[in-house]
Amino acid sequence: MGISILQWNCNGIRARSNELKQYLSSTDVRYDILCLQETFLKEGHSFNLLGYRAIRKDRPDAAKGGLITFVQDSLNITVLDDINADGIEALAVKVKTRNGDIVVINCYHPPQKPITSSSLEKLFFSTNTIITGDFNAKKHSVGQSYCGQIWC
Repeated sequence: MGISILQWNCNGIRARSNELKQYLSSTDVRYDILCLQETFLKEGHSFNLLGYRAIRKDRPDAAKGGLITFVQDSLNITVLDDINADGIEALAVKVKTRNGDIVVINCYHPPQKPITSSSLEKLFFSTNTIITGDFNAKKHSVGQSYCGQIWC
C-alpha cells in the first residue's frame, strides 16, 4: 500500500475551506498527506482538519503565500528543518513507512521571482523525495528545461 498525497494551491484556505472539505468528503480517496499552498494564514489564524495534524509555514512579513502540510494522525513523521531553496517556500516532513522513509516537500514559488536550477536542486536532499507544489513555471522554456532533469 502506498501513500496518497493531495496537492492544491488553495489561494486562501479560510475563503476556500468549504471547497476543500466538500471535496474530501466526496472522494473515495483517504489522503495520507495534503499539501496546500498560498494559505494566506498569519499568526493567530487557525485552520484544522479532523484526523490530521497541521504543519504550517506562514509568511508573516508579506501578503499571501504560506504553506500547510496536513498529515494523517496515524502516520509517524518528523518535521524537517527549514529548507533554504533561494526564494522557494518549502516545508518538509519525513514519513516513516514499512519500506523506509519518504520525504514529502510542499513548495510554493512566487511568480515574481526567477526560478533557478540551483534552487530546485536544493529540494532534492534525500533519495526518496516527493516534491509537490506550485512553482509558477508558466513559461514553456522553463518547464521544458526542467522536465527531463527533475520532474519526469
